[in-house]
This record gives sequence, structure tokens and C-alpha cells, in this order.
Amino acid sequence: LKQEALGATVRLVGEWSRARYFTDEHAFDEIVNVPTNVGFIDVSTLGKFRVHGPDALKLLQRVYVNDVGKAKEGKLTYSVMCNEEGVVIDDGVITKLHENDYFITTSTLRASNTSEWLKFHIKEEDWKAYVVNLTDALAAINLAGPRAREVLTKLTDHDVSNEAFPFMGFRRMIICGDIEAMVARLGFVGEICYEIHAPSSYGPALHDAILEAGRPFDIKPFGLEAQSVLRL
Repeated sequence: LKQEALGATVRLVGEWSRARYFTDEHAFDEIVNVPTNVGFIDVSTLGKFRVHGPDALKLLQRVYVNDVGKAKEGKLTYSVMCNEEGVVIDDGVITKLHENDYFITTSTLRASNTSEWLKFHIKEEDWKAYVVNLTDALAAINLAGPRAREVLTKLTDHDVSNEAFPFMGFRRMIICGDIEAMVARLGFVGEICYEIHAPSSYGPALHDAILEAGRPFDIKPFGLEAQSVLRL
């Protein structure tokens, strides 16, 4: 509803209704605004999982091609997930929250399959690992563009300078005064990006706060059409 109020044209993508564009079907203004100023896109549909337990690392080592044992707290690791024939079935990022405790993201359309794939290996190996599907529990907004850091600075008291929060960093911080968020410095559009994850109940408030903080920097929402072009 928040996106439609800003003029979004919404289309069904898998099980989700997502904003395709806000201006016109070519999304030219959206495409130009992100690398010029700053934009934001709702990415709440990304798969989001907590994987924990004594055998959590064994599980992640089984399904990802990277050495997940090298994952560190406060850092993100990008990896792809393969099936038993070595065919890539998904990709996403991994971060270590604590010992035997990880947070991973997946693509939108593969989230449910990923949950089943992880649980399959747990059952087959009788591992003590637990998968918590946070996809619906967490809203997520990607803030992107050369002015993105300035917008985020207005939303939090945490140090988000390049030195304190480098590319592929992961931080827990308070947003908008009282929203406990997990923020990942990564994105899909080739600019400075921050992926902000917060409880879904705070999603509308976070949306409004980002829009308000970004007004001095000509912030605009962008949809999937613009994201696809910017990814190229």
C-alpha cells in the first residue's frame, strides 16, 4: 500500500506482489536517479533464515560451495548453493551471528525450496541444526546511491562511515530511534547500498522514515524494472 501510494505499478512475481515501476514502464527516471542521488526498493521478499545449533556449520558446508568456516561476525560472505549434481540452485549471503549461529539470505523465488533443502540434509544426517524461516518476519529495504550513506546517517547514531562500515560489512544498529535492525552493506545496483532488515511490523514506519530522511537528497523509490537495468 505504501508503494502504491507513491505511484507504483504492481505485478505478481511468484507468490508476491511487487512494484515493477513508479514512473512509466521504461523506468527511466528511476534508473537515472539511483546513481545520481539516492533511491530505495522494498526487498522484503528475499528469503531470510537463521541457521543455528551444534551442526549448523556442517549443514551450511554441505549446501554452499564456499568454505563457510571462514565466515566472520560483522562480515558478509557471498556464495551459491548447489544440488547433489552440482547445479546452482540459488545464491545469497551468509554472516556469522555467534558461534554455531548464522544468518543467510536467498533469492525471492527460491526461499521455500531453500528451507526444504536445508531440512532434507538435517533429516538425512540426523544433524542437530535448526532452520528458522524469517522471510515473513523481517521487512527489508535496500537504500542505494551516492547519497545513501548521508540518508542512513540521519536515521541512526551508529558510525556508518566507510572505515567503520565497509563494503560487505554487517551491523546490528538502532534505526529511527527504537527499531532494532540488521544492516548489510551490499546491493544489486552497483552503488553504495545498505540492505536494512527490521521486524515486519516496523516496515511501514521504516519506509516513511527513509523517504523523509532522503527528501533533501531527492530520494525516489524504484522498482524491479529499474533494478534489472542497474544490475547490468
